[in-house]
Amino acid sequence: MTDSPADTLRAAAARLREHTSIGAYTATTSGAALLRAREPLADWLDEVAELHEPDTNARGYGCDWCGDEDWPCSDTRHALAVARAVLGDAR
Repeated sequence: MTDSPADTLRAAAARLREHTSIGAYTATTSGAALLRAREPLADWLDEVAELHEPDTNARGYGCDWCGDEDWPCSDTRHALAVARAVLGDAR
């Protein structure tokens, strides 16, 4: 069974939150910035997961919001790219 986009987003958010990094204080400037960005990134992934609707709705097709460029859920494709990078999944 394949994970839904929302499942993938939530798994990546959990992965970002599961480790604390003491190395943030000794990392390079750019590395430290990425470490500080973990929680905001995790929050963003969770928010996009909440907006995303199940793959099939009452009319038989996927999320109504994903195809709408004027709605924030159009960010699902970008959030999934981030989530897959976090999870090490090159799909």
